Amino acid sequence: MDYPLGSFPRFGYQERWARERRARAIANSAITRRNNAAYYLNVEKAFFNWLIQLANSMTPRNEEGVKTIAAIQNKLSRIRAKLEGGNRVYFKCLGRIFHTIAVSSNTFSDIHNLDEKTLASVAENIGRDELFKLR
Repeated sequence: MDYPLGSFPRFGYQERWARERRARAIANSAITRRNNAAYYLNVEKAFFNWLIQLANSMTPRNEEGVKTIAAIQNKLSRIRAKLEGGNRVYFKCLGRIFHTIAVSSNTFSDIHNLDEKTLASVAENIGRDELFKLR
């Protein structure tokens, strides 16, 4: 007999209940993972929309700025295709793009020296705030 979730019945008559608990735990876990993935996809979309507004407000000051904005717009268009397809992009990637926008436009000076993990956390928090504003 196989007991993958560590539920070992002591007596034979307990085996049926252990099987039901195991099936319920697996089902609940799959539902929770699906719900969390949908929630985080919505948060990523909200942050992405905020990022689009930020990128559109950038004005280039020189030729290098024009190239940087074009590269950022190219990245954003690829990310848009993924998000519209229902695929997650993850906050680490979105945080990197946010950092690039902040450094190239010389705004948000407090995030210029952050590491990727902190940038991902900042992106997630902004996305949650933007999602909350939409509701």
